[in-house]
Amino acid sequence: MKTYPTGAFSDMPTIIDGPGRYITRKGKVAHVDRIRTTNSAPGLPPSTFAATGHVEHVTTRSKRQEYTSWHVSGRNVAKGEHSNDIVRKD
Repeated sequence: MKTYPTGAFSDMPTIIDGPGRYITRKGKVAHVDRIRTTNSAPGLPPSTFAATGHVEHVTTRSKRQEYTSWHVSGRNVAKGEHSNDIVRKD
């Protein structure tokens, strides 16, 4: 059975420090286009997954982009690890 970290996102190190190229846990290239600092809707808390962009999926036959969002710690999902988690800057 997989175990999940119990620490809060605020306890994790910041990996995404701005727009640019990053590398995912699976070794794919991720492009962060922007990081929102506030929500666009008044009265709502800031978005937890504020970094937005896409991950490149390249095969011998095709290339596609998967649009997604990340927490600044690089996490792609709230619980546990995911292949699209960002682990370092390119």
